Amino acid sequence: MLGTAGFTRSMDFRVRSGDVTIGRDITAQSFLLSTDGVTDDGTVRGSITVNNKIDASGETGGRIKLIARNNLTLSPTASLTVAAKRFSNAGKGGHIHLEAGAAVNGSENTAARLDLQKDADISSSIDLSVKPFSLVDPIDVRGSMWQAIT
Repeated sequence: MLGTAGFTRSMDFRVRSGDVTIGRDITAQSFLLSTDGVTDDGTVRGSITVNNKIDASGETGGRIKLIARNNLTLSPTASLTVAAKRFSNAGKGGHIHLEAGAAVNGSENTAARLDLQKDADISSSIDLSVKPFSLVDPIDVRGSMWQAIT
């Protein structure tokens, strides 16, 4: 909905309660989503699940930053791309930052995990390519991977 309204340069969201699922394709040169909710009874919220494509590709690549207080999951249909046509004047391409278990008020969530999922025929992908220098295909998750943050 924001993309069709012309918000394609930058999107920056902070969700203070609940979990977030990205269920539609998003296109923005810079995309930031952070979740950091904790309920009154101390239950940690703030998971992020990506089911679709986040496209921050462009001339020199874009930025995607996903920061979850709890789990961060890229489902098998998820795709993150910051593909660039060329390096910037500083010699850089796009940037992707994924964080699960983000600290809130100095308290880390050590039970959180980064979960990159796959099904039999499809897996989540991360594209950091710069066209003239692309020697490999985008990162393609071939095994169920997760990392506990300690």
